Amino acid sequence: PQIAYAPMDQQSSEYSPPEAGLVVLVFQKGDDPIDAINHMMSFLTSVVASRYPATNNQL
Repeated sequence: PQIAYAPMDQQSSEYSPPEAGLVVLVFQKGDDPIDAINHMMSFLTSVVASRYPATNNQL
């Protein structure tokens, strides 16, 4: 599938709305939907990881 996403400003420290990381999936005939979901999840994971830095709040 073709994945289109809006460019994100990594230097900005102010809150950005969810629309900034909008993901648009375009399914084409012959694509594997499971593979498309895996790509989408890995992309969203990288977006969340870059937007919210990991904190070490282990109990």
